[in-house]
Amino acid sequence: MSRTFLIFSLVTSACFLDP
Repeated sequence: MSRTFLIFSLVTSACFLDP
Protein backbone atom coordinates (compact mmCIF):
# COMPACT_ATOMS: atom_id res chain seq x y z
CA MET A 1 0.00 0.00 0.00
CA SER A 2 1.04 3.54 -0.65
CA ARG A 3 1.60 5.96 2.20
CA THR A 4 -0.67 8.49 0.47
CA PHE A 5 -3.46 5.92 0.40
CA LEU A 6 -3.01 5.25 4.12
CA ILE A 7 -3.26 8.96 4.91
CA PHE A 8 -6.32 9.31 2.67
CA SER A 9 -7.94 6.36 4.41
CA LEU A 10 -7.22 7.85 7.83
CA VAL A 11 -8.67 11.25 6.87
CA THR A 12 -11.75 9.62 5.35
CA SER A 13 -12.40 7.54 8.45
CA ALA A 14 -11.94 10.65 10.61
CA CYS A 15 -14.56 12.49 8.52
CA PHE A 16 -17.04 9.65 9.02
CA LEU A 17 -16.36 9.43 12.75
CA ASP A 18 -16.43 13.19 13.34
CA PRO A 19 -18.64 14.84 10.69
